[in-house]
Amino acid sequence: MGRHAKWKNPQEILDLAEIYFKNTELKKQSITGLALALHTNRETLNEYGKKPDGFGDAVKEIKARIEFAYEQRGLERGNAFDIFALKNLGWTDRQEITGENGGALIVKWKK
Repeated sequence: MGRHAKWKNPQEILDLAEIYFKNTELKKQSITGLALALHTNRETLNEYGKKPDGFGDAVKEIKARIEFAYEQRGLERGNAFDIFALKNLGWTDRQEITGENGGALIVKWKK
């Protein structure tokens, strides 16, 4: 037997998340805070983000709002935690260098 569904449909997640966003200052919003407001944890939220039938889209939408909060705090404070949180949401700070027309950069060494 599978586990019981935590939410009946994606709209239920969105409605609960909206309550969290309305009652939590932007500077205090976080993935864990959101998960707690949804009566779950980060791991379960991430698993629902992989589900079909609109659940994945709903989780992406609410995570984008949290990402926005981290981004705004990062712009305001430049806080290392906000940078860390954004990296965990797929952001990167590496610099990519490409050759002509966007191709691979070839470095030739001379003796």
